[in-house]
Amino acid sequence: MANGRDIRLLYVRELRSALRERSIVINSILLPLFLYPLLLWLVYTGISFVGGQTQGFSSRILLKNLPTEHRLLKDEIQGNPQIELKDSQIPEEDIRNGKLDLVAEFHPLDSQAPSLKDGFRVKITYDGSKDRSSTARGRFTEILTRYRNFFLGTQAKNIGISPEQFQQFWVETRNVATSRQMGQFILGMMLPIFLVIMLAVGCMYPAIDSTAGEREKSTWETLLTAATPRRNVIVAKYLYVATMWSRTVRRFAEASVFTQPRPRCILA
Repeated sequence: MANGRDIRLLYVRELRSALRERSIVINSILLPLFLYPLLLWLVYTGISFVGGQTQGFSSRILLKNLPTEHRLLKDEIQGNPQIELKDSQIPEEDIRNGKLDLVAEFHPLDSQAPSLKDGFRVKITYDGSKDRSSTARGRFTEILTRYRNFFLGTQAKNIGISPEQFQQFWVETRNVATSRQMGQFILGMMLPIFLVIMLAVGCMYPAIDSTAGEREKSTWETLLTAATPRRNVIVAKYLYVATMWSRTVRRFAEASVFTQPRPRCILA
């Protein structure tokens, strides 16, 4: 049966030995204290920097087979300072090579199906693995949606009804989460990754020191001659490693609180 007094003595001995080791103090206490806040700050700064760089770029878009009846759509796109219309002979290849961000192909509607006058279909081709291409898709889709609503409203007026009566199907979304809750959600998605890194860094050195370190310091044989069962030694070493882990977790939690992202606004 485990002896609490022996376990306590061995546990205190492990802690004292650990605090005398420079490598353990640096890697299990000082490194988590300074590295994790810096790491989180660098990650969020990098994300913000990349997002800002992407927003500053002009989206290079190719329009193919745009009907002349919808010249207003092209004028709307050309009037956007963040969009630049391009020509290309091999559009899909240019998208893969990063020379083009998006291709919008316009096709007429099926003549056998009932449709509105001057209606069309749009096929959007982009590269979702590139931020610039994804940004171009968002910008073009926003303009296209506005033009679609304008087009449907015009068609409704032509037949003498309101746009609401013409469409008859509406979808509205509303995000009830606050900015703080969204920040906590984003942070919660990233915490497990940092937790794995934290556990590997914070517990590796204490665990190695409590096993292989005993052999290197030639104290393993002396420890085994102590007048206590070996299970007490194992329990004491386990508690020692768990203590160092808990200190690392606490340091990481403190770092997470002070680096929590706070989005300025969340659009519904």
